[in-house]
Amino acid sequence: MLLIFSMVLLYLFLGKAKQYYEISFGHQACVVAAVGVGISYVMKIKEGQTMQDLVEFNDNLFFYFCLPPLVFASGFNMQRKKFFENITNIVLFGVVGTITSFVIFASLVIWLTKQSNAENGIFLWQTNGLTGETIAVNLSLVDILSMCALLCSTDVIAAISMVSYSKSPKLFSLLFGESVVNDAVAIILFNTMQKLNDIEIGKSTIPTMIGELFLLSILSLMIGFCYGALASLILKKFRVITRDAISECILLFSIGYICYVTAERLKQSGIIALLTCGAMMANYAWYNLSPQGRQGTALVFEFLGNGMQGFIFAYLGLTFFAYKDYDWSPSLTMYMLPIVIIGRFGSTLGLIKVLEWCCCYNSGVRWQEVFFIGFAGLMRGAIAFGLTTRLPHTMANRGVVITTALSLVLGTIIFFGLWVGLVGNWAMDTKQEVGKKQYERLPVDEDDHFQKAKYIELTL
Repeated sequence: MLLIFSMVLLYLFLGKAKQYYEISFGHQACVVAAVGVGISYVMKIKEGQTMQDLVEFNDNLFFYFCLPPLVFASGFNMQRKKFFENITNIVLFGVVGTITSFVIFASLVIWLTKQSNAENGIFLWQTNGLTGETIAVNLSLVDILSMCALLCSTDVIAAISMVSYSKSPKLFSLLFGESVVNDAVAIILFNTMQKLNDIEIGKSTIPTMIGELFLLSILSLMIGFCYGALASLILKKFRVITRDAISECILLFSIGYICYVTAERLKQSGIIALLTCGAMMANYAWYNLSPQGRQGTALVFEFLGNGMQGFIFAYLGLTFFAYKDYDWSPSLTMYMLPIVIIGRFGSTLGLIKVLEWCCCYNSGVRWQEVFFIGFAGLMRGAIAFGLTTRLPHTMANRGVVITTALSLVLGTIIFFGLWVGLVGNWAMDTKQEVGKKQYERLPVDEDDHFQKAKYIELTL
């Protein structure tokens, strides 16, 4: 924990230094992740297996400690007006785009495994980290579908931090909305794949997936709505709670956390439920808070969300060499990288262009911005690796799927994170979209409680 929180401080200082000196190249996320990998390597050499056991990735720690504050802060401090104005494009990128990515990933990996032989010059091999034995990679169809489903999860935290909401509200809302919906859909796809086996996969698989996606989304929304309404009702009826800003913060966060756990235990989407709950609280419960509570809740939840971002990147880096005894396949990782790039741009820029040409669809988003959304999503998300820990231990190729996912997550965060700022500056040439007068508006959005809190703080 000492190492992780030291790296969280590094994440904070690097972020503020980049902001102060207006540095576009690189991002604090890729630096912290790279430092974590370096520390993990040193621990592997110096400390041995005992120390590595302490930093091995724990899915319960990630899904029940790291993720809820991040999602809740996103929902509570969401710029709801722009989010719902762009809901069509958000659903297009987040739902249709994610499913398209999955189809492209799966199709290319299935083709790759069929072509894997000496005659075609393609050979997929894996090496056992404990014995050093090298054998051919032999992925079953369920292995491929499970790996492709979890790799659909993207990580655009670095990209979102590069975009100013006041200057590019549409792009900010699209990045934020697509990332949240993408994570939820990726988890649903992954859970659906875990219910399948080689015999059951057939023509009915796709309708089953669509039906489960729709049902799970509706039930998760209902859970979030109920808990958000409950928080609003408690604050309205029991006004004694609103006399203490600390109690208000504890009440809202506790109800939000219970909402997330309830959805997860009911095998629904905790992300969708918690995001809905946070948005409901911001839209209704926030107005029942005391003036101090309105300011305090927005700042506290934003603090928790930002802190968890740094924690997650540090945690991922530190766990890298904890899996040194697993099966590793550099060849599979090498082939998966271009597949990820093809799938990501095919499901963003390609999807939009196909709809424009075939359906006369007008997204209202410039192609440079669509390209940036696609580029930002090349970074695989921490959720992608978190899901690998939920693979069944009876899965024959569990080790190689875990190490391939971890390599892709850290590799894409470190490499593409270096360039996301430069690509963002190019994409956000907003002279075509936003006039100078719009930059001179008041910085407080009517739906942005975090900006309101900062504005109140400055005027006190």
